[in-house]
Amino acid sequence: MKKPNLAAMTPEVAKAIEEMMAEQGEMFSLEKVNLAELARRTGLSRQKLRRMKAHNFEDTQHAAKGRKSPVTLLSGYMGLLDGLLRNGVTNSAVCLSRLKDGTRHSKNVYAKTRKECEKKLNTLIQEMQAERQALIDQARGVTPPGKLTKTQKKIWTYMKFHPDVTSYRAIARGAGVTRHTAAKWYEMIRGMLGREI
Repeated sequence: MKKPNLAAMTPEVAKAIEEMMAEQGEMFSLEKVNLAELARRTGLSRQKLRRMKAHNFEDTQHAAKGRKSPVTLLSGYMGLLDGLLRNGVTNSAVCLSRLKDGTRHSKNVYAKTRKECEKKLNTLIQEMQAERQALIDQARGVTPPGKLTKTQKKIWTYMKFHPDVTSYRAIARGAGVTRHTAAKWYEMIRGMLGREI
């Protein structure tokens, strides 16, 4: 009779086989062990025990252990994470919330002529850049006051990060609003920023 190598087995299997050896004495054979009884004592399935029996119940590792997959869960999000890190966002909670939302939102532009389409696209791009900048600022902890409208927040954000710009035209272009709107809210927002700085 071949003596089983109990040290190479998992603890629960080794304990169960040791108990069965004590009960059966000389009659015990590792090749003829009752898998149903062993399954009852260990809580493992007979299928798993059958696989283990082929290796004398010794604990073997699968062939892929230690290998790293070239594609991981974060592979598709590396560009987004790199962009956040480049913009100074190092808060893991913010990065995780961006990954959870992580969907791309499509924006449709309808126009009758190519010129009109280009004009609308430019406006849309400026709005999206302002939203993106606001998200980055929010992640950094710089958020505009909550009582401002969306347009006022765009102007506030631009003026906050470009304090040397005083031209209505430059502010309007940078914030993605009309010159008239920039002129209308300039004094109020300048006053707010003056108190904050």
